[in-house]
Parts: sequence; C-alpha cells; structure tokens
Amino acid sequence: MKKLLLYDTEDMTTQIVLEEVGKYSVFDAKHGRKFLYTLAGLLVSFVILSMIIAHLFTEYHYQKIDEITAEANAIETKIAKDELHYLIGYLYLQTDTVKPNEDTVYNFIMDCNSWFPEYIMAQAVIESGCGTSELAKKANNLFGMRYIDQSKPHRPTTQIQGVNCNGYGAYKNWQLSVIDRILWEISRYKSVKPSLEKYQNGFCSYAETENYTTTLINLANKYKK
Repeated sequence: MKKLLLYDTEDMTTQIVLEEVGKYSVFDAKHGRKFLYTLAGLLVSFVILSMIIAHLFTEYHYQKIDEITAEANAIETKIAKDELHYLIGYLYLQTDTVKPNEDTVYNFIMDCNSWFPEYIMAQAVIESGCGTSELAKKANNLFGMRYIDQSKPHRPTTQIQGVNCNGYGAYKNWQLSVIDRILWEISRYKSVKPSLEKYQNGFCSYAETENYTTTLINLANKYKK
C-alpha cells in the first residue's frame, strides 16, 4: 500500500520525484485544505440553518397556542376543539429530553398562555412534586389525569391511546400532560374563562383531602408573586 504524503504545489520538483519513484500517493496539500475548509463551511451552514428552521417551527406553534387559547371564547364546536388538540398536542415540537422541575414546568405552562398558570403550576407540584411521583415517572402524568377511553366520545386529549395506568392516562412526555390539563380546563368551562372564585371552587372535584383547595390556593399565590 502506498503511503500518503502532503506536499505544496509550488514545489514541483518534489512532485515529479515522488511520482517517478512511485512509493507514495501524491496529495495536493493546498487543494486538500481548500476542500476541507469548504466541507467544514458547508457543515457549519447546515447546522445554523437547521437551528433557524427549528426555532421558526417552535415560534409558529407558540403563536398557535397564543392565538387559540387567547381566543378560547370563540371555541364552541367539537371540530374547533379537535383543531386545538392537534395544533398544541401532536404537532407541538417539543422533545422529551427536558426534565420536569420547578423551572421547566412553570416556564412551559407560561408559554401555553393558560388562564391561571399559577394554579396549574401549584397543582403540578401537589400532584406530582414536579415530576417526582411514580405516576409522573412511569406515565409522564403530572396532574393525576384519569384515563380517557378514546373509543368512546371524549374531549380532546393528548393521552396515549389505549394505555391505561391503573385508571390514569399516560403521555409521550410531560409537556403533553400539561397541554392535556389545559384541554381539560377548556372543555370543563366550555371555552369560557371562569371567574377566579369559580375557578378556585372547581378544584373541590379534585380534592381528596379537606385542605386540598386551601393548600393549592396558597401555593398558587406564591407562584403568582
């Protein structure tokens, strides 16, 4: 096998000698470097372009979340609610590599432009400890959302179809659990934003202990500040 030797094109004497001897494979160092620089430039450009495209897609879906949730009063038909489901559910560009903690969960809830984000955050903390409960770890379920049988009439949901975790729903990632919580809220109040008092009273249906609602309200006030 011939050895590889780099040489400068200006040194024509070396080139001629090496070619005549035939012991080496001749490689033009100057043009070789140019090729490598060009290839590196193309790779950098590709990475930058990919990041820009990903950012634009993410911004697009954030915009859709803002548009639909901000105009929730206009969402009255099942078709419109299904559109909400697909837009901010399955089509939402969010990986599951971001681990749920106090900051990531709260920031995501804020990005979703929900009605009372501090209450949703407080509920995520109470129900799952921001993703540390067994249900959250095994099913990405931050709110204890019950399983929905999608073979029957149902509200829009981002739950994984057919996956029943002892009566609770499962999600591809925790972000879809947050979105499902918002979809449940929109469906519960028929797309009309409730008063704060009515909203607070609504947590009584969630309560399994007497002081659940009081604890939630106190915690929500902390996040509101």
